[in-house]
Amino acid sequence: MGQMLGGATALAARRGWASARILGANGRVRFGLIGAGGRGTEILEVALKCANVECVAVADVYTRRLDKARALVPAAKTVSDFRPLLDDKSIDAVLIATPQHQHALNFVPALQAGKDVYQEKTMAFNPDHARRRKRAFEGSGRVVQVGIQSTSGLEFQRVRELATAEAMGHLTAIHTHHYRNSPYGGWMRAIPADCDPA
Repeated sequence: MGQMLGGATALAARRGWASARILGANGRVRFGLIGAGGRGTEILEVALKCANVECVAVADVYTRRLDKARALVPAAKTVSDFRPLLDDKSIDAVLIATPQHQHALNFVPALQAGKDVYQEKTMAFNPDHARRRKRAFEGSGRVVQVGIQSTSGLEFQRVRELATAEAMGHLTAIHTHHYRNSPYGGWMRAIPADCDPA
């Protein structure tokens, strides 16, 4: 996601584009977040570390999530309906982190409103949504990126940098683990009471 926002700025500079559409009126990419749940908040925190980007609005139907977003970006406008973000001509791009069944319903209007889009996985909830997204994208001239949740994270980017044939040599086996006892793993099965992790 940082690559998309940073890439839009770099592309604009490389091509010499000075339009508000690419760089924003003040030389920054101004974005709105649609969906401020767990993943949306993570995306927002990463985006806030990117150079030349500014979060100016957050939309979510859940007031408690808007309160959390306000704590991260006090100057951002918060709304319960995402459509005002699309109507705001000062917003260059939107980051979509709504539930999967909602993605196309945010994505298509965002492109129609002339916004660049970063959206979390999955790309489409069903074939109809995929076709609607494709039709909206074709000829739009917009920058679009679909993120693959955790692989967009900085730790995975670092692993990709390290995981080269030169650095690792010939692989003979790979072992992975997923630690269920993480603070963000609340949706996972509970650890049985009689299980002693020690």
